Amino acid sequence: MDFRKNRLSFLVLLNLCIVLIVLNSYPHLIRPDFPSTLRQLSSFMMEETVSPQPQPDVLRFEDSFDRSSTVQDVLLKYNFTAQEAQRLIDETRDVYNLNRVMAGNEFLIEFADKAFRSLRYEISDEEFLTVVLENGAYAAKRTKYEFDTVVEEFYGRIEGSLWNTLVSQGEDHRLVIELINILRWDVPFTAIQPGDSFKLIVEKKYREGRFVKYGRIRAVEFRRGEKSYYAFLFEDPKTHKDLYYDENGNSVRKAFLKVPFHFN
Repeated sequence: MDFRKNRLSFLVLLNLCIVLIVLNSYPHLIRPDFPSTLRQLSSFMMEETVSPQPQPDVLRFEDSFDRSSTVQDVLLKYNFTAQEAQRLIDETRDVYNLNRVMAGNEFLIEFADKAFRSLRYEISDEEFLTVVLENGAYAAKRTKYEFDTVVEEFYGRIEGSLWNTLVSQGEDHRLVIELINILRWDVPFTAIQPGDSFKLIVEKKYREGRFVKYGRIRAVEFRRGEKSYYAFLFEDPKTHKDLYYDENGNSVRKAFLKVPFHFN
């Protein structure tokens, strides 16, 4: 490929020399736009002779921590020395202590031409840590995830238990716990019956199109027999705390629980 480019460049240069000789002998043939044409030919020749910059060979390793692994174990697995792994941990400790990684949290390590490029660790579903090597030292930064919040409304009729009903609709235990925490002062959840029902308006947070977590429950109606229980979200403008009130404007939080409820 380089031989062909060099040959082409030589032929272009030879043709330019011939053109210059002819025009020098016959100046009346020179067009007004000849200088710009010459520049275009020169630019073309230069473009043909410049070789593209080689791209680095990038390797990406993505996994999650298990219960027994540490960040040092992971770094050693990817050809860090014990001393270098400890240096990375020490130099980023002020931003985040990587000795406290959680089982199940994901990480991503990148290498460029076999040299360390970056480490990304999911601290929680709210933020992640990035570690890079800059000027011979490891630098770390914590970044908040950006979420797309979607408000969804759905209805359910109890079949067996509240837990099973919500799970059968594709929801998970986090929503069950939040719903019970809101209405536990009024609703005896240990005595609910098949046929009881509920309506929810809840925020669901997505990242890159994937559901990650629930936001706030904005409103709920729980119907037990002939009686309905309501809770509506209100954010205190002074404390910015989320509070819930019933349809009459009374706080749903009481001094005593209707029926004590425990998760086993």
